[in-house]
Amino acid sequence: MLDNRSNVFDVKSVDRIRLLCDRHFGIGADGLILLESSDQADCFMNYFNADGTMAEMCGNGIRCTAKFFIDYIEPHAKELSIDTRDGIKKVIKMKVFPLIWELLCLVIKISQKILLFLKIFLSISFPWGIHTLLD
Repeated sequence: MLDNRSNVFDVKSVDRIRLLCDRHFGIGADGLILLESSDQADCFMNYFNADGTMAEMCGNGIRCTAKFFIDYIEPHAKELSIDTRDGIKKVIKMKVFPLIWELLCLVIKISQKILLFLKIFLSISFPWGIHTLLD
C-alpha cells in the first residue's frame, strides 16, 4: 500500500506495478493499493491486480486501506467512507474485547487439534485442508 494522495506514483506504469508485485524480482504481492484523495469520500482505494490490471474492489484491500487511513492519517476516525471503482463503501471501526478474542483463538486452536487428531490417528481424509488460522 502506498499513500498516493499527492499523485507521485504513476498509475499508467503497468510494468512498474507488475515488477513491484513480482514474487521473484519485486516485493511480491497479490496486488497494489494506492490510497488517493477523493472528492466524494474520505479517500479512494485505487487497487491494481498483480498483473497491472485495475480492479473494482477487494474485500481485504478495503480493510487494509481503512487500517492504514486510521493509523497514519486520521487516528480518531470511528467510521470511514472509502471510494472504490465499485462505489463508496462504509467502514466502521469496531473494538474487539481482548477476552472475546482470546476465547475465539482458543476455540480455533482446539478445533484444529481435534481435526489433526482425526486425520492422523483415524486416517480420515477430509475434502478440505487443515490450515493454521491463528498461532
